[in-house]
Amino acid sequence: MAHDLWGLHGAVADKEAAWMRTRTLSGDFRSHSGEWDGTGQTLFVWATHALTTGSPGVLARHWRSMGRGARWIAGARRQERDAASPRFGLLPAGLSAEHFGPNDHYLWDNFWCLAGLDRLRLALSLWDAAPAGARRLADWLASEADAYRADLRMHLARLTTRHAGRLPSSPYRQPDAACIGTLAALGPLDLELGPETAQWARANVEFLLDHWVCNGLFHQPIIHTGGNAYLTAQLARAMQCLGDARWLGLLAGILAHASPTWTWPEAIHPHTGGGCMGDGDHGWPCAEVLSLVRQALVREQAGLILLLPNAPEVWWAAGPLALMEAPTPAGKITFSLVPEAEGTHVLTWELRRTAFQAPWPLMLALPEGWRAEGDFEAAETPWGVPGVWLPEKGRMSLERGSAAARDTGAMESKACVHPIATPTSQPGDTGLGL
Repeated sequence: MAHDLWGLHGAVADKEAAWMRTRTLSGDFRSHSGEWDGTGQTLFVWATHALTTGSPGVLARHWRSMGRGARWIAGARRQERDAASPRFGLLPAGLSAEHFGPNDHYLWDNFWCLAGLDRLRLALSLWDAAPAGARRLADWLASEADAYRADLRMHLARLTTRHAGRLPSSPYRQPDAACIGTLAALGPLDLELGPETAQWARANVEFLLDHWVCNGLFHQPIIHTGGNAYLTAQLARAMQCLGDARWLGLLAGILAHASPTWTWPEAIHPHTGGGCMGDGDHGWPCAEVLSLVRQALVREQAGLILLLPNAPEVWWAAGPLALMEAPTPAGKITFSLVPEAEGTHVLTWELRRTAFQAPWPLMLALPEGWRAEGDFEAAETPWGVPGVWLPEKGRMSLERGSAAARDTGAMESKACVHPIATPTSQPGDTGLGL
């Protein structure tokens, strides 16, 4: 997914044949026994790959195989028929994300599988040359996803009521460090689970910050024991989706623990700062850090393409900011943000999409105290801050508001900052330090 975000589609395409061979005779995709998230990940990753490349080629080759995977999800999650059961409508217990702990009915697995159904349906619905069987599959996927979503929303309501607004990782768990797995519903999956999602997600974020962040990193206590860069990035990604500027403190903590070659071990000892488990230069955190930065500049959320959704003002002030041909499921976006006179920036952008890409609108998120000059319709981001709707190509001037407004905004920002402890060796206050 990180390769696709940065336009390195060839590296993804090279994995296609071997990945598709992981489908079992039962229809699910797995690399080891009890891996129930793998099928949803297959559908989500490869349907997203098709959309970001603007080509339905992978669907033409594998839609039947992916359809069998989707039907496996439907069958596997209906093994429990008692609607009062804590696991009704959920996938079987498994050890798919082993850092959560022992086998359980993890919401993580179900979130990935629901997202896979949604994303495959979207891709098939945009495929003009889809055969009749693929169109029937898209219709069935829509119906199955609606039923799955209803079951999950029932569980989320029960669990958050039982646990004072927090969502545990499983119906059989109390809130603990594994709560971090629930945040995948926000990013990268962007699941539609109802207006209550932001409430339990914020509650889980606060719980994890209060109890499981140490030395600027999320501390994983099970199996992958130590400071974990990629799970810290997962927490920061959810905070981005919630419009929580404290994600920059987590990014600074991750960067402070990087090796001289900008890699990270799989787990970092809280006292020595060195690797204590797994690979010494683990690929996953590198991918997550790159994805985290990219999605602060452009990302999909709530059926929108958001431009500069989480780029802090200090990035704006550091000089010209640009991104070229950034792939999204709705097309490739190129933009540049150039400082001009004091307090003024000029933004130029262009979104180019093919017929086989999502027709999602483009929105600019405005930092506190900034306004767009010109005849642009006001909007509101999914987390409730001002924005403007953008045409697919254009240019605008952005101006900072009055000093009084800036001071008010600064005070409000400081009031909500959570004390995230970071090492004294962290990079400068750009939050990036690269």
